Amino acid sequence: MACRGLAKDVAIRIADEQFSIDCYSIPIDSYDMVLGVTFLRTLGPILWDFDDLCMAFSRGGRRVFWRGIGSTRHDVQSTQHLHALRQDGPALMERLLQSFEDLFAEPQGLPPVRSCDHRTHL
Repeated sequence: MACRGLAKDVAIRIADEQFSIDCYSIPIDSYDMVLGVTFLRTLGPILWDFDDLCMAFSRGGRRVFWRGIGSTRHDVQSTQHLHALRQDGPALMERLLQSFEDLFAEPQGLPPVRSCDHRTHL
C-alpha cells in the first residue's frame, strides 16, 4: 500500500494520554487512524485482552487502561475518541496541504483526450 503523505510530530490525545506521533496518509477504508507497531513499541510492555478488546501499560509511573470499540468493559477508559491537539494546528494543516499540493493545484486546461480505435475486430 502506497503512502500518500507524511506529517511529523503530530500531537494527539488518546483518552487522557498525550503523544507526539508521525502520521502516514494511506487509504484504509473507514478508519480514521491505525496505531501501528512503531507507536505501540513506545508504550513498552502491554497487557492485551483481545477477547474483551482492552489493553494496559505503564506510563509515567502509573498504569493506563484502554478499551476499544465493542469492549464490554465499562471500568476502563474508552479510546473511541482520538483527538488531534491544536498546539501546531495551522502548521500541521500547512504540512498536509503541501504533501497533497498536486491534488489542490489549479487545473490547467482540459484533461488529455484518449484516442480510440473505432474498428471492431471479429
